[in-house]
Amino acid sequence: FISDGSPHGSWSIEGCRLGPRNATQITCYCYHLTNFAILTRLKAKDPTVHDDYLTYITFIGLGLSIAGCVLTILTHLFLPSLRSERVFIHINLVTAILFAQILFIVGATHREPQSLCLSVAVLLYFFYMSVFTWMLVEGIHIYCLVIRVFNSGRGRKKIYTVIGWGEFLSIFPSGMPAFRNSSTTSSRCWLSLESGAIWAFVAPALVVIAFNLVILFMVLRVTAVMLKDESQTSSNVCLSRALVKAFVTLLPILGLTWLFGFLAFNNKTVMFEYLFAIFNSMQGFLIFVFYCLLSSEV
Repeated sequence: FISDGSPHGSWSIEGCRLGPRNATQITCYCYHLTNFAILTRLKAKDPTVHDDYLTYITFIGLGLSIAGCVLTILTHLFLPSLRSERVFIHINLVTAILFAQILFIVGATHREPQSLCLSVAVLLYFFYMSVFTWMLVEGIHIYCLVIRVFNSGRGRKKIYTVIGWGEFLSIFPSGMPAFRNSSTTSSRCWLSLESGAIWAFVAPALVVIAFNLVILFMVLRVTAVMLKDESQTSSNVCLSRALVKAFVTLLPILGLTWLFGFLAFNNKTVMFEYLFAIFNSMQGFLIFVFYCLLSSEV
């Protein structure tokens, strides 16, 4: 990365070692730190000292998130009385998050062999797309319960399963050519910026975020109306608290914090990279806190 301590902005050699060299060529091997920003980065940027801090935040958050996912799954497995459509969706979402984040830790920076790197990129794409499709299911389910107030149907779990795990099958064919043509970046096993393969992930992700953002505002509006109808004497403070609680609780399951990643355009917007790394790396942990620890049912 670029060394801030140098008056002329020289490159730091930290984490690098000298490899084979001859009269015309010198090879260096460097350990590439990885943070969550690579998943949504649409423009290449020079590495900086912030990458180190973002990496530490990412991996600490991922550790907490993975633990939260495991605890969420175990909690609902040992409490069968809580099983419902809502819990069914939560379990599938945290399962997708769990596998995606484990794979991110284990394989995102292993470039060799190339065939393994390609396999990691494909699996990362599958599980992160599954995370988004299950967050889409969360939005659809909330819409049915809160906005349209549909009665629960017996076959809805099957429909949700097809959307959550099967929707990828309709998206993957459009992204497969990108995988064949330089699907990974030069340093990490993820979709390439240069070939435009990254849009196979970004485009459907933005569609899900836009849909869930609309759902969130509709839920907040319905919540505000219900609270006003229940008690005309409710103060603005109580109403605001209820809306903030609904907003914060829905964030991790609707995936709206992914917006921070898309807002991190360059080094001047590094604040959004920090917000993205903090909230998204801890997504599984936040779901565990809001839907297990703070759940009156649990």
